[in-house]
Amino acid sequence: MMTISVIRKWGEAMGKNASISILFDSEKLAALNIYLNEKGTTLEDEMSAACESLYQKTVPSTVRSFIDLRSGEGKPNTKKKPKPTAPNVSDRSDDS
Repeated sequence: MMTISVIRKWGEAMGKNASISILFDSEKLAALNIYLNEKGTTLEDEMSAACESLYQKTVPSTVRSFIDLRSGEGKPNTKKKPKPTAPNVSDRSDDS
C-alpha cells in the first residue's frame, strides 16, 4: 500500500490549506497515474474535483455561503424579500 497525499486550497484569502492522506494499493496507483496522464490530468486534480463535488453535495448551502463570505469569495446576499401586502378591502366580495 502507498499513501496518497493531496493538498487542497480552501481559499487563498484565508490562506488555509488542508492535506488529505489515504492508503491505496501501489500497483493500482501506478496504473491510475499512467491513465490519468494519458487523459492529460493528474490524481491531485481529480481528487480535488472529487472533494469539491462531495463538499457541494454534503455541506448545506447556508454553511457554504458563510464559508465563502469568511474567505472573501462570496458576496453577502443583499436582496430583500418583498414585504407581503395587506389585501385590499375593496377587492373582497360580500356574500351576505
